[in-house]
Amino acid sequence: MTVPLYEYRCTHCGHRFERVQPVGAPPEPCPVCGAPSRKTYGSVGLVFRGSGFYRTDYQRASGREGTSSPDRKEKEEKGSEGSAGPKEES
Repeated sequence: MTVPLYEYRCTHCGHRFERVQPVGAPPEPCPVCGAPSRKTYGSVGLVFRGSGFYRTDYQRASGREGTSSPDRKEKEEKGSEGSAGPKEES
């Protein structure tokens, strides 16, 4: 059976320490000053693998609303280039 590693922080002096304890075990007192300690929670590395985590995984082939293709962006940019700025008469 694997026992998890917990990180604790002292409520009095702020000392941080780690202990390997079974799940549900009461927190150990601070090894520096003996005051009560509390578990601290850090960020967890989370990795999504497989399909179904991206917006494009569930798009319908016929309706691609909300996305624009590179060709579409180029057409929009070319169309806006000609209309930008005042027109000159010759």
